[in-house]
Amino acid sequence: MKKNILFTGLVLTAVLVSCEKKIEQNIVPSDGVKLEATIASDTKTALDGLSCSWSSDDVVVVNGETSTGIEVLPGGKAAYFTFPIIDAPYYGIYPASAYVEASFDPDNGSYGRVAVPKSQTWVKGSFDPAAAIMVGIQEEDGKGIAFKHAMSYLKLVITSSSDSDAIAEIQVSATASENLSGTFTFDPETCAIIEERFNGNSVVVDCGPGVPLGEPIIVAIPAKVYSQGLSIRVKDVKNHYQILTSSKEFIAEPGVIYPTTIKFAPTGTLIDGGIYTIADWTSVAEAVSNGDDFAGKTLTLMEDLHVATYFPYANGVFNGTFDGNGHKLTADANIWPLFAEIGIDGIVKDVKYYGAFGMPANQAIAGNATIAKLNYGLIENCENHSTTELTVGSGLVFGTICAQNGGTVKNCKNYGDITIHHTPSGIVGMYGGGISAVGHIIKGGSTATTLDIDEECTPGTFIGCENHGDIYVEGMGPSYTTKNAVGGICGQVYMNGVIFDGCINTGDITRISNGEGSSNKSATVGGILGRSCAWYTSSTGDSGALDNGSVNGFNTQILNCSNSGTIKVFCRHSGGVTNNGSGARGDFAAGIVGAIIGKGSNVSKVSGCTNTGTVEGGWTALDVNSACTGGIAGLANATTFSSCNTECSLKSTENYAVGAAGGIVAFAIADVSLDGCNAKPVIDIMQGYKGETKRQCMPGLLIGNVVTSATFTSCKAGGSIAVDASSLGVNSSNFKNFVVSSYPTASKVNPDMSGVNWF
Repeated sequence: MKKNILFTGLVLTAVLVSCEKKIEQNIVPSDGVKLEATIASDTKTALDGLSCSWSSDDVVVVNGETSTGIEVLPGGKAAYFTFPIIDAPYYGIYPASAYVEASFDPDNGSYGRVAVPKSQTWVKGSFDPAAAIMVGIQEEDGKGIAFKHAMSYLKLVITSSSDSDAIAEIQVSATASENLSGTFTFDPETCAIIEERFNGNSVVVDCGPGVPLGEPIIVAIPAKVYSQGLSIRVKDVKNHYQILTSSKEFIAEPGVIYPTTIKFAPTGTLIDGGIYTIADWTSVAEAVSNGDDFAGKTLTLMEDLHVATYFPYANGVFNGTFDGNGHKLTADANIWPLFAEIGIDGIVKDVKYYGAFGMPANQAIAGNATIAKLNYGLIENCENHSTTELTVGSGLVFGTICAQNGGTVKNCKNYGDITIHHTPSGIVGMYGGGISAVGHIIKGGSTATTLDIDEECTPGTFIGCENHGDIYVEGMGPSYTTKNAVGGICGQVYMNGVIFDGCINTGDITRISNGEGSSNKSATVGGILGRSCAWYTSSTGDSGALDNGSVNGFNTQILNCSNSGTIKVFCRHSGGVTNNGSGARGDFAAGIVGAIIGKGSNVSKVSGCTNTGTVEGGWTALDVNSACTGGIAGLANATTFSSCNTECSLKSTENYAVGAAGGIVAFAIADVSLDGCNAKPVIDIMQGYKGETKRQCMPGLLIGNVVTSATFTSCKAGGSIAVDASSLGVNSSNFKNFVVSSYPTASKVNPDMSGVNWF
């Protein structure tokens, strides 16, 4: 059984107002023409002057049903459409080709979705009918639908006094990244279409072999507010282009035609793979998200681009080359990096990122990275200038260039300050760095602690990277974080093979408690790396606080790196360190690495590194001495230190206790060797009290405390030590008594000092 329905439509018109280089903001409507209409699948609505008429091949959708026939009434202003049985209320969409199949589900609040095409075809004297979307509602049974335009129309006339080449393409994009194409939702309240997330930022009119100058080109765009106007890119058949951008809010009214005359004055020639507009980048992001990895292709940023929110996310694998060409990308409220994954053949280089981060969309995995969540390829000569200030109650990783590096990050720099207020309600983790959060990629699971390298576990390399931004992280409770690792370059490493070579930190790196709950876990802070040790262990309690080598360790290499920033740890923990302890429940801060753990043949290496920055720590309770401050490393196990130099200050924060301090290493567990290292620290620390008993306080010119074993070869020691503001009188005659701690608390082991001379 079939039912015939008569539909009526309303078309609004406007007085045409010319504009030379931007879209006119004012609307001057004339009297509307009331049309009787219906709906249509291969749509063919003709532009007849300023009115629309129905054609015999029009097809529409009502309540999810596609019309099966049409009878156009005389004059084309009304038509009968034939449908299967449908009942009021009626929700109509025109053309039927725009309707998203099976999207009419009123029981679940869906009255249909429409696909606004990204690509439109030039039609002489008209617009592409597939883009002329209308919607309509009729509550009463047996009555027609008054269709209303969901689109506005730009009528562009291109003229030129110097270029006679035909126009090949018009691209229109929103300056502030509003969506112009993709999937939209039919909103029955407003009888309009509402954009959905991750849609397209542009529409393109393909002019085929070319439209002669002076011939109108009509572009359909969704009717809505474009908060910072539109950008129009004109391209002729010889690839000459011009970009015109409006800066004011543009309110695109439904069914209104906006005429604009553009005097074409080409500013350059489009190159293959050139990214000139936000719409160009959006096309790349969409292609990557749909599976195109751009292998063998080069994309070049040709202009500075600025968005009010964030650039669309390329949610896939990128194996091409993205050349920033020295241009700036600015996102005022960024929440995504550019790429989800840079593949093993992918290269991203010479990108300068500005703006600020809002709350990251994937804070526990991607954080505030600007370039990539995962990097298996090469990120080179990229800079981040955007700032981050977040209040986060859940787990968080942060790294301004990438979140996890399983490839190479080379000569990248961060200038943006990072401020994080961590307010966990449960026990969660938080770690990160000025360049990357994690120094490798493990796809085998978040609890992976394997020592083997395979296709699922990939170590990263950092070469010549620099952090110049301040990083400030405060725990504000009421609970506490389990994974505390903050570094100027990288936060955490927990597998083999990660290398840092020639990296520099000048920023101040701070991790403090401010109302945070008391924890038996460890906080680690370093000018280059927060920590290189297990993320999780199989044990609980103290052994899970900081992996001391009994479970596993990693052969991390930190080479030729330097720090001049202030490194500070000021965290609330239950208890503290002892001279025969494992290092559990300690808070470790140092100029290069907070904690570095090797084991057996997996010996870590720190070579050619220098620190001239201040390292400080403590906690307000005098019976807590968890802070350990080191010139190069806070905690070390199975690690070799060679040709490292420090002339730094190691101090208590205010008058609070420090457990150990050392010019090279604060707390050495076992198999720690120093070869050719020189340290001249100024140590000024306080010891804590518990009742009448003084807590451990272990200062040493080279190492504060040695638990099991350490060796010195061709080293020099100098500097001064003061405890509770009293000098210990270190000089060239007695300095060997202070190479490791002898007062107030002696080191657990007193190594051979024959390889140490006065500095």
